[in-house]
Amino acid sequence: MRTPTLPMPTSRALRLGSGVVLGVYVASHLFNHALGLVSLDAAEQGVRVALVVWHSALGILLLYSAFAVHLVLAMLGLYQRPTLRLPAVELLRIGAGLAISMPLAPLPKPGVDAADSAQSESLQNLRVQILSVYGVLLAAVASARGVRAAREHRD
Repeated sequence: MRTPTLPMPTSRALRLGSGVVLGVYVASHLFNHALGLVSLDAAEQGVRVALVVWHSALGILLLYSAFAVHLVLAMLGLYQRPTLRLPAVELLRIGAGLAISMPLAPLPKPGVDAADSAQSESLQNLRVQILSVYGVLLAAVASARGVRAAREHRD
């Protein structure tokens, strides 16, 4: 008697599943920022919930696995293409996906070696403004990618 085996998931299903996990993480992160607009206490409560969910062993395993699967599938998709000539929309999609990790890169801390504290403060304000604009763009891109993936999966 043969033992039943589960079918291997397709790359499309893996990409969608990992994208959903990453989308939930981004949405919960941005929701926590929105709680900061309500009150500092609300934001602190949101951080506590996020820590329980995303800093647990299961949350870390899920998040890092989703990130790795999504990245590997994107790189594999590029490798399997017969040519690297891509339509502008495809370049934008890949660039947006890779740019999601940009705020995680360590940035130089303004003011460490700066003699003028006013210059240091203006650099810090500029950094906050850039990251704020980037956050809004990231939310828009992540939302659009999620909607597109859901539509493709439905079809």
